[in-house]
Formats: sequence, C-alpha cells, structure tokens
Amino acid sequence: MKQTDQYGLNQWDLSDRIRMEDFNADNFKIAAALAGLDARADGLGGQVSGLGGQIATLDGQVSGLGQQLSTLGGTVAGLPTSASLEKLKMTLQDADAKLQETKLGTETIRFGGDKGFHATADKKYFFLDSSSVKFNDYLILFMQFSMSYSDDEIFYLQPTSGGRPLACGCISTEGVLDKGIAKFIHSRNVCLAFFPVKGLARQLNCLFFSQTAGLGYCIYNFIQVDGFAIVPASGKAVNDYFHYDATFLGIK
Repeated sequence: MKQTDQYGLNQWDLSDRIRMEDFNADNFKIAAALAGLDARADGLGGQVSGLGGQIATLDGQVSGLGQQLSTLGGTVAGLPTSASLEKLKMTLQDADAKLQETKLGTETIRFGGDKGFHATADKKYFFLDSSSVKFNDYLILFMQFSMSYSDDEIFYLQPTSGGRPLACGCISTEGVLDKGIAKFIHSRNVCLAFFPVKGLARQLNCLFFSQTAGLGYCIYNFIQVDGFAIVPASGKAVNDYFHYDATFLGIK
C-alpha cells in the first residue's frame, strides 16, 4: 500500500485490502499532527504577547524621551538669544562637522622679545605683527598673552589690518564694549579663541576670557588680521621698554 510523503498516510489502490487498523493508524497520525500544530500556535501566541509587552515598554521609553526633549526645549527657549550668538552656534556646528571629517593637526606659533607686543614709534599703543598667521588656514586659532605694566591702566585689545586698529565691538559679561574685542588690566592673562572656519573668508568669530575682562564674544566681517594693538583707555603714551610675549595655537 502506498503512503503520502508527509505524515505517512495510507493511499489505497483498488487492489489493496481495506483494514480497520489502517484507518485507525491514519487518524492517529492526523490527530498527532494537529496536536503539534496547536502547540506551535500556542507558543507563537505567547511570543506575540511577549512582543506586545516589549512594544509597550518601548512606547513608554519613547514617551519619556519625548518629555525630556520637551523639557530641554523649554530650557533652551528660556535662554537669552541674539543674532550674534545664533551665528556662533552655526559656526561651531560647522567647525565640529569639519573636525569630524578632517584629521586634525596643531601648530604653535610664539612671538617673543622684539617680535612680541612692543610700543609703536608714537607710543600710542603696543603692537604685535601677526601678518605671518593666516587666520583662515585654521579651524580654530587660540591666542594667549599677559602683561606686567607698572600703572593700573585699563587697556583694550584691537585687531589691526594694514597697521591700523579695526573698530569692533563685542558682547561681554561687562556689557557691550565698543573699543575692542577685550578689556583688561595689566598683570593678567588674556586668552582668545578665533573661529575663522578653514578655507572660508566671510567672518571672524572671537571668544575672549580673562580674570579682569570676564567672558565675551564678537563677530565681524573677515579681513585678514595682520596684527593686534593693546590700546590704553586713557590715551596716555605707553612705556617703550615693555615687551610682551604672545603665543598662538592653531588647529588645522
């Protein structure tokens, strides 16, 4: 007697003898197969139920993240904003993207002795010739210097182009400065961070911080800065025997 490939059920030909045992055996096999299918269906149902629980848990986590983002959005919305700070945000994002794509390198440039800050011939201010530093060759350019002037004079730091100070105001913890990118007193370190955005020549962003100037930020249309002037607020002549070193650290 022939049998099916699956489950081995009997297939009668006209010449085969019909027996009760064969019917009972087929029914037993069919019942066993159906019982197996029922067990598998029950197992799949349990798995589906478990997945439903996991999905519910994920929904709860997503909902929690949504609430956190909403709270964070409210916090950000409550912060003071200005057009200049928004531009700084975009610049930092662009710089960060370029930092991720570019293998970074650093370069240290020191201006010491006669090559550092020194009094101009008319003694109106101290001047540093930085024309060898091409700002838009760098992603970020840090500058640091300190003074040891004998009087309690207040100074302003101004970038120069063509040997002439550039007028540029800034927003700082002391309010709005209109005479330079930093205000400070002698014997204090002054640090600045420039964001020229490598390869572009559109605008120059600058963050400065010092013990006496606090924290400040300024932005102006990019002109190749060829130097820096330390200008006394009083307008008095500066002492020509003082020289101040300056150091640049560039990230390319």
